[in-house]
Amino acid sequence: MSFFNFSSVVCVAAFAFPALACPPDGEPVDKVAPPEKVEKKEEASDAAKKPEKLNGLRILIAGGGYSPRGNQISLESNVKYFRRVMEMLGLENAETRTLFADGRDKGRDLQYADPAFGIPEMNRILAELVGSTRGLGHQYRSNELNADGPSLLAEFDRWFDATAKNVGKEALIYFTGHGGKGDKKTPDNTTAHLWNGQKVKVRDFVKRLDKLPKEMPVTLVMVQCYSGGYANVIFKDGDPKKGMSDHARAGFFATVQDRVAAGCTPDIQEKNYKEYSTSFWEALCGESRIGDPVEKPDFDKDGSTSYAEAHAHVILTSDTIDIPIKTSGAFLRKFSKSAQPKPEKPQKKSDSNGTVTKACEEEAKSEEGEKPKEETEVKKQDEKESKEDWLTVESKFGKILEVASPIDRAVLEGLSKQLGLKGENRAKSARDLTKKLEDGRKAFAEKKKKPDEERKRIKTKLSGQIRKRWPEVGNPYHPTVRKLLHSKGSKELLELVNKDGEWGKYKKAKGESAELEKKRFELERKKVKCMRFQRVLENIALEANLHLVADEKTLKRYRELCELEAGTLQAIPPEA
Repeated sequence: MSFFNFSSVVCVAAFAFPALACPPDGEPVDKVAPPEKVEKKEEASDAAKKPEKLNGLRILIAGGGYSPRGNQISLESNVKYFRRVMEMLGLENAETRTLFADGRDKGRDLQYADPAFGIPEMNRILAELVGSTRGLGHQYRSNELNADGPSLLAEFDRWFDATAKNVGKEALIYFTGHGGKGDKKTPDNTTAHLWNGQKVKVRDFVKRLDKLPKEMPVTLVMVQCYSGGYANVIFKDGDPKKGMSDHARAGFFATVQDRVAAGCTPDIQEKNYKEYSTSFWEALCGESRIGDPVEKPDFDKDGSTSYAEAHAHVILTSDTIDIPIKTSGAFLRKFSKSAQPKPEKPQKKSDSNGTVTKACEEEAKSEEGEKPKEETEVKKQDEKESKEDWLTVESKFGKILEVASPIDRAVLEGLSKQLGLKGENRAKSARDLTKKLEDGRKAFAEKKKKPDEERKRIKTKLSGQIRKRWPEVGNPYHPTVRKLLHSKGSKELLELVNKDGEWGKYKKAKGESAELEKKRFELERKKVKCMRFQRVLENIALEANLHLVADEKTLKRYRELCELEAGTLQAIPPEA
């Protein structure tokens, strides 16, 4: 892979986050005690066993949650899967550093949910009716990654400083954790959450990337909520208003800057993990995280699978709420246009009051004179041809496919088949389907109101009765509350909630609501596929129009960016 004729550095940051796993807005994340210093669990003979490092490659694996309750087992599993991917790609001897959650601290920093873990009925009743069910079925243990350190800013700084001094051919950063929104003034300056409540925003992260030499290309793969904000690492200080950075960078992101992403879960069943990096890494290595073979995409038929092709594989095959984006899309939205700009209207002469006078109009006509008919026709023809040079999402689908890259063409054709989109105006077809799906989602949301209201009614009734009979439930640690969880107290509680079958009705209403939400979510995922299709259409139009609005320097930077995105993850020996 060549870029600027420099050695290359690839920073792949992958944040895996589900729709509800990121810290809720405005809620402070849990802070825990600083990690204890634990000596490395490494046998003295390990150094002799290890073969020579692949000095051409630097890999940083980092992530985990912001606290134990935000550090789901799927995040740990993402790291384990990536380590397998490294082995399959011959990268097991690359210089690697892992920063995850509390590192090697012996504390129970990892959350998981074992289906075999039973919750007594009394506990569930009190949690549902007078307390909270949050975390009710979760268990905790210490992570098993034997990490090199915790996921803290100080550890990141150490890695960047060391990498800046000991430059390799390529560097890869894989970060699997949580993300947060940007503020109202800078919505694109999104956040990555680190251990113990620490955060790093896009522009702060760019300051760290700037420590690396300019001739070291950096590629990020980030899959956290709101990860699209990190596409701005290609700009100076991470700010699109300041133009392109002098550093060579590219990246791939799970979703746009204003949406949550699919991902982390306490579920211990690996087959249920569906998030960006699951699909991305399987495309590069040819094996899913549960060991099934996966056909490696090669849309441009060059014999290898690039980062860009892995990204396209995610767009095509991932059935999640994510809208994946890459840095070239951010570049195009900054420097290109989706339609021909309207010509500026000539200013009319006006008097001192700003009123166009009849005399002024006559003077203008006299100065311009009557234009020959031939000149007028030529001008109209030029305007027509100029307009035809511009590509829009409304252009004929055949024309769009003609100018699209092999990768984008494969995505458009694949999604068209999946969604049943037809006709020359695929943008309209996608919009129409999106509206239909949104109407369906609203219909399910409307149906869901009935069981939700029934559940709320029963909860209000039973909660009031419980609190009246046992006022102590306001404090879950009160001795009386503890007695309710034992034989005599539990019998009285059961009699109360089961009167007139109310507790059974409550559980039934909750189940009906969950089933309707599941159906609504299925339509949401299909709607997201339409949104992905429309975004790829926009990218193709913007790319086709770039040469009409950009200078040669900008065009060159775009070609270089695309070349970096077309890189391939592979072992690089020291002499390469």
